[in-house]
Amino acid sequence: MQNNDEKLRRSPASISIAYLRVAAEKKKTRDREFARELFREENELKKKISVKIEQANKMMTIIGSSTSFGPAPDRDGVHMVKVLDPMAGDRVISFEQLASSILTRDSIAPRAARTKPADRSQVQEELRSVLEGTIELTKVLQEQLYELKLKGWNVAPRS
Repeated sequence: MQNNDEKLRRSPASISIAYLRVAAEKKKTRDREFARELFREENELKKKISVKIEQANKMMTIIGSSTSFGPAPDRDGVHMVKVLDPMAGDRVISFEQLASSILTRDSIAPRAARTKPADRSQVQEELRSVLEGTIELTKVLQEQLYELKLKGWNVAPRS
């Protein structure tokens, strides 16, 4: 009852001010927690970027490439990666581009020079042998189809 009497004696303005103070404290607490969470996520992303850069550099070393990667943060907080390439020149790419590119030995390795096409007569000879094999196979399949028809199998040609 005592508590109820105090509420009645307090003016509506003082109740409103007290409510606003409590609400402001709750908002400050939420904002601080949000800032902490944002800071944690930012640090996790920086660690992830560092790990990916290290992995990319190791992969480049394994395949014998002179290209290397390094962090290149900018003012906007967008995470960029510096590509140090003596052949193509240095450039800056986003972390998403680095993370989404598939760094495999096959995709990064220097391409082998194209081999000279085979001699024309050799290609013709190989094509003739393939054609002869195809004709022979067709004959065998036709014989098997004939045998199936003789044994009563319902074999209808497809159109």
